[in-house]
Amino acid sequence: MNNKKKNSNDLTLNNTKKMSVQKKMFVFFVVFFVANIFINIVLSAASGGDSWKQMLFHNGNSTDLYMDFFNSIRDGGSEDVYSARNNIYPPFCILIFRFFSKLINPSLVSTSFGQRFQLQLDQLCMMIYIIFAIVCVLSLARLIESYGYRYSSGKNKLRANILSFMMIVSYPVMFCLERGNILILSVVFAMFFIFFKDSDNKFIKELSYISLAMSAGIKIYPAVFGLTLIIEKKYKEALRLLFYGFIIVVFPFVFFIDFNSLSASVTPYISSLLSIDKLVIVNEETSSVLMKILQNLVKFATTKKTSLNFSSVSIQNFIFFFDRDNTSLANIVCVITEFFALFCAFFSKKEWQRIFLLTYLMLNIPSASNSYALSFIIIPFCMFMFANKKYVKRDWLYLICYSLLLTPLPTFWYYYQDSAKDFFESLNLKYNSLLNQDIATVVFQFMFFIIVFEVINSVLNGIKKKKKNKNAIQKIHEYPDAAVNETAEDNAA
Repeated sequence: MNNKKKNSNDLTLNNTKKMSVQKKMFVFFVVFFVANIFINIVLSAASGGDSWKQMLFHNGNSTDLYMDFFNSIRDGGSEDVYSARNNIYPPFCILIFRFFSKLINPSLVSTSFGQRFQLQLDQLCMMIYIIFAIVCVLSLARLIESYGYRYSSGKNKLRANILSFMMIVSYPVMFCLERGNILILSVVFAMFFIFFKDSDNKFIKELSYISLAMSAGIKIYPAVFGLTLIIEKKYKEALRLLFYGFIIVVFPFVFFIDFNSLSASVTPYISSLLSIDKLVIVNEETSSVLMKILQNLVKFATTKKTSLNFSSVSIQNFIFFFDRDNTSLANIVCVITEFFALFCAFFSKKEWQRIFLLTYLMLNIPSASNSYALSFIIIPFCMFMFANKKYVKRDWLYLICYSLLLTPLPTFWYYYQDSAKDFFESLNLKYNSLLNQDIATVVFQFMFFIIVFEVINSVLNGIKKKKKNKNAIQKIHEYPDAAVNETAEDNAA
């Protein structure tokens, strides 16, 4: 009875220590985040809003704000979706923008590319975007709250509420909203999958699989999160996810086929039903829309961000920093790090690290590594903050990295920008006033290497332990008396 009571007291003490460390880490993040927001507000007030504009709005071109959203509405409402501007969005995503295009004046949808900023000036267009943004950020906040509630109780639920609010004003999310990129909706769907794929409610669990399929239907690469089911050996669930993916990602291609150019055996009724007013005109040089999308994807992946780019978090930036023209070496290093990320994802014992590594697989691809795509790391960050585990010193390093990636960092050198420009020019670099982008690649890659080191070290220790146990068992079989004596000596010692 005394031993049981002692063990119970030890467990309570350990839980108290764990919660104490978790609370300290939470307080650190909140203080760091709020302090930087406060500095941003002060600098913004002192500079007439200019410092805030430079921190978030890049070139300060007001006609480019939210344009990822309005460009896509214009593309989605046109006939030559995949031919005119080499669009890479999957058909499911284009159908979403096609729906938005039906809600506004057709003359705005058909405006020339040079005059596309007129959509931004239209009140109805802006209202549609505002509603879209509100729905996305509220969904994001609610998902974080619901996940935090599962690992909190009583007053600790306040942490989930605070963290959810902070995440919707985090740098990558605000940047994503400023761009008007539909990636934020893809993040919401992916987050729903990760947070609820193990739900006891069968309906919610199945809904999470559909949610990931929809995330992939918007941005393609979130499909990599489906590997979690393979890693967890849930093969039946993986097959169901694959089925949902086929329905949502592949089936919408049928709406983009010009059936009027097919065999005469296709009736006019079926043609008008499926083509949706000739949503796309198939290029004479392209046999199918699928091939055209693949061509656009290859072109996008091979021509974008093949040089030093502060808005990218890909490891290629390290190579380009020292050798601007060595694309071959940059590609090799990228492939190697992708391999390690995939390998470690299968062997990581911590779920948040596994999700981070799968996120790395996406964001390390140069063409998918834009700063606003860091919104995806909110998912492993929440899992890290609410993890039911004993925190160690290394976790503080992870927390600092997360803090630097998610916090809107002010342009501290605002009043010394001329000197900063001269410094960047001396390095033959283009000046960038966004501190978040200046450090994002280094912090993101540094965090990746720490996790890889930890996982590989854990794997090697596991191999050594198994080998040691195997030798011990073999020794017992070969020399049972010696093993008994050795055990007796160890007990006596």
